[in-house]
Amino acid sequence: MTDFIARHHAHVPAETCEALIQLFRDADKRKATHQGLTGVRVDKARKDSLDLASAKIPPKLREKYAAPLEQYFTLLGEAHKAYVERYTELQYPRTFEHGVYSFNIQRYYPGGQAYHAWHYENAHPKAAHRILAWMTYLNTVASGGETEFLHQGLKVHPEQGLTLIWPAGFTHTHRGLPHRDGLKLIITGWFEYAPRGRGG
Repeated sequence: MTDFIARHHAHVPAETCEALIQLFRDADKRKATHQGLTGVRVDKARKDSLDLASAKIPPKLREKYAAPLEQYFTLLGEAHKAYVERYTELQYPRTFEHGVYSFNIQRYYPGGQAYHAWHYENAHPKAAHRILAWMTYLNTVASGGETEFLHQGLKVHPEQGLTLIWPAGFTHTHRGLPHRDGLKLIITGWFEYAPRGRGG
């Protein structure tokens, strides 16, 4: 892991991935999804996706999918623990406590949808609290759809259950590439300092 990108292969069971995909579909039927945002605006030239923000999940769906959500975030917590055990600078008190406070499930259609723009995760003062980014591919993509890291010269192919964790700063500028067939779905978010009012 000399590139500081952790790769947890087959980390999340297929049935958990499929349940999270179904959560997205059910939320989409209830019109709880929205066009993907870059910051606070829609710019399809930069990011073209359909997103489900955790804050927008209807209560009935959150209850229905409580078990797979709990299982997923337990596994993500284990992956984070392994990361900070490797990079002890991220442990308290060298770095303040940080956790997951929100997430997004994103769907990309073939033939052009992707997060086209090179970007990194704490590029704005309002995002400076982000320490690490994380992402799990919820399905395998046959052709294309890689996550490309600029400075590492790396392309990661989407495989169901594969989880990535990487630093949120400019050193890990990245983008998503378009794919040719089928759908691409991911769940993604950040390990970040607690928002105001959620701890200290």
